Amino acid sequence: MGRNAIKVLKTKWVMIDKENLSQRGGLVIWLKKGFIVFCLLLFEMISTKCTEQSQKSTHGPREVDWPSTASHIKESNLRSEVKVVDGVPVLYVNDKLTSQILAAPYRPEESHFRDFLEAGLKIFNIYLRFDWKGPKEYDFTKVDQKLGFYLEIEPEALFIPRVLLTPGDWWCEKFADEITMRDDGSAAGMFGRPCHPSFASKIYRELSYKAMAAFINHVEDKWGSHILGYQAGNGFGGEWLTFNSFWEIKPSAEPPNKFGVEDYSPPAKEAFKQWLKTKYQNNVGRLRLAWKDPVVTFETATPPNEVERYSSTHGIFF
Repeated sequence: MGRNAIKVLKTKWVMIDKENLSQRGGLVIWLKKGFIVFCLLLFEMISTKCTEQSQKSTHGPREVDWPSTASHIKESNLRSEVKVVDGVPVLYVNDKLTSQILAAPYRPEESHFRDFLEAGLKIFNIYLRFDWKGPKEYDFTKVDQKLGFYLEIEPEALFIPRVLLTPGDWWCEKFADEITMRDDGSAAGMFGRPCHPSFASKIYRELSYKAMAAFINHVEDKWGSHILGYQAGNGFGGEWLTFNSFWEIKPSAEPPNKFGVEDYSPPAKEAFKQWLKTKYQNNVGRLRLAWKDPVVTFETATPPNEVERYSSTHGIFF
């Protein structure tokens, strides 16, 4: 996640990589003294940062010269870190060994929350959604209500929220070229939404970076003593999968005609060209040899269309 990671004062870390926000598995993890153990415990949280941090944890959390741009991020007294014990990374909270298992109630009902409490679990990975009403306009009312509800049930609960960085429908009008698109140029909306931002959009990455920072500030100000870390997400399940990479239909209902092979937006096409230049080391000869096309260039190359991506020589793999 490296280049643009920023430190949160003395006790907490926030990993926000504007360039790789959606490319590195969808994780933007806000950490307190190197908290990464949940990366190892949840399938969605696997990243190369786990290995890097685990190897360096033997000598305790390392000090990093983060850029000063994090001075606006708040801190709290809660401290967590990963220590390597008998070759295994384990989680410490305020210098005490704690549970290595996280509870992840998918539904918000009280009964689901209490089921985990009765099993002895008090660290939760939960969805936290907020209303993103404009480029820099946010409403965190729902966040406060949800955390307040859970903490009223269990005042000692700790959380690693999965933060869904999903803007409102205003995005469709304000940034019409920065949405996920089908190969015919139509919006790839799903789940009742007219559109979704393209993960290749530099505008989305910049604004979601700011939204995440605003979210952290708000939550730290009110709930910081209950927060171990943050997992930033979008897409289906908050896992940075494009929304149409998955679809579900009710019994006897007709399935959608198209799904699963976006994105053909201008930002995505440009990102595809840049990826080709990197893959073929900016050598058009290598590109032509691989594509078996004597006239293709990096400027004319386009992603395979939907029909081509539905057809594969590798079985189910696109």
